[in-house]
Amino acid sequence: MRPIGSSRANPTPLVSQYHWIAHHPVKTFNMNEATITCGEDPDYAKRDLYETIAKGGNVKWTMKVQVSRSRWRYASVIAAR
Repeated sequence: MRPIGSSRANPTPLVSQYHWIAHHPVKTFNMNEATITCGEDPDYAKRDLYETIAKGGNVKWTMKVQVSRSRWRYASVIAAR
């Protein structure tokens, strides 16, 4: 089975990106707070999520998928690795 948008003579790779959009309030840190939190408590975000769920808090995300056939885009994704 061929990928969508390709032919055997001229295959065009598909690239996908996933976007997670939070529907709950997002806490932001300034640079100093982020440095301190990361150094002192690197599991802060995970623990905060688990505690919110345990307390019955509503945590919701929407996932969107972006698919591209561009060869240039594929090359830039590979180069970024």
